[in-house]
Amino acid sequence: MKEDFPTFLKNDNIIIALWKSEKMKLHINNKFNKKGFFICKKIGATYEKIAFGSPFNYEYFIQCIKNGKIIFDSGMYDGNNRNYSQFRGGSSFWDELIIEEY
Repeated sequence: MKEDFPTFLKNDNIIIALWKSEKMKLHINNKFNKKGFFICKKIGATYEKIAFGSPFNYEYFIQCIKNGKIIFDSGMYDGNNRNYSQFRGGSSFWDELIIEEY
């Protein structure tokens, strides 16, 4: 059976990623805490709706990381030679914030 994590990553003193709160706060508040957001929703392969959501701030973002509504996706997997990292909110995260749909 293949081990999920190399032994050197099981050390309690290793840092894999680091985000400074002041930089994150600036980015989250500038992107999501002004006028909210919009999402184009597909039904099958066709875009059928546009949805608008409420603004949210850095504190809400951190709360959603802690409760698992937002996850960190390293994007690093076998076969992907383009390394990237992003935070990802599941559909329930976005759906809870939607206030209008057309």
